[in-house]
Amino acid sequence: MPEAISIVEANEVHKTFSSKSRFGGAVRTVRAVRGISLSLGPDRTLALVGESGCGKSTLAGMLLGLSAPSEGMVRIKGATTSELSRQAIANAVQPVFQDPYVSLNPRKTVEQIVRLPLVAAGRGNRTEQIERVHEMLELVGLPADFSGRMPRQLSGGQRQRVSIARSLVAEPQALICDEPTSALDVSVQAQIINLLLELRGRLRLSYLLITHNLAVVDQLADETAVMYFGRLIEVGRTRDVLDRPLHPYTLMLRQAVLEPTVGQKLTAPLDAAVMPNPMQAHRGCPFRARCSRASSICEDMEPPLVEISGRRIACHNPLH
Repeated sequence: MPEAISIVEANEVHKTFSSKSRFGGAVRTVRAVRGISLSLGPDRTLALVGESGCGKSTLAGMLLGLSAPSEGMVRIKGATTSELSRQAIANAVQPVFQDPYVSLNPRKTVEQIVRLPLVAAGRGNRTEQIERVHEMLELVGLPADFSGRMPRQLSGGQRQRVSIARSLVAEPQALICDEPTSALDVSVQAQIINLLLELRGRLRLSYLLITHNLAVVDQLADETAVMYFGRLIEVGRTRDVLDRPLHPYTLMLRQAVLEPTVGQKLTAPLDAAVMPNPMQAHRGCPFRARCSRASSICEDMEPPLVEISGRRIACHNPLH
């Protein structure tokens, strides 16, 4: 039986940004994404985790075809993004953005917002499009009569449901969810997580879940990829990565999660002050200044991403 084609695939993708000072200074270069390879298969959820600024959202923009890689290749269902039209990419992959308060046009009704992808794709007449909008609203747990409301009349959770309905209306196979719950209250976060789980089962969707919230990862993801300084440093099954991390940075992320345990002391926050400067050339492992296991080889050589115990890991001195 032939192996299913990945819905979204990145192959050795790099993204570099360059800028020049207004006062005639030297050109500054930032390597936001550095040689990332990953794939999202049918009916799967892949979580991409890491601190703010590690390149997660930059990678998401390339996977959505919103920006081109500086090097490497992104494929959607086997075809490169350079070979596909904007509409073809949108038909296969759609985003769910972080903040529903800014991702919805405040001058449009819910019906106009959710209907827009159908209008852009020229799918159906107006009556068919409106009927489809009502179906999508009911699918995400909103009554059809919400279609006449404006975003300002909705709560944060309701707005995010509208965002999800808009993303699903054209029947994509995958959603790229960039921190889909971080702007919501804790109780509403749980509702949206449950909705994503339900939709995945009903529609056989795939998700790329971009987040720093490991509790969300634990509930939603089959596989987890940990990102640091523009690179993947640990990739494996979610349960393995969270329960038995091999990379010291993954363990640091795990220990930074605040759990409601009586008598447990707060852990020290992650120290961003010792993160390497992305605009400067560096040698060795970029995590070494924060790592208690760093050795001389970590100063001289950046570790490659290799297979260890069924996982991919970039570390000279893994935990196990």
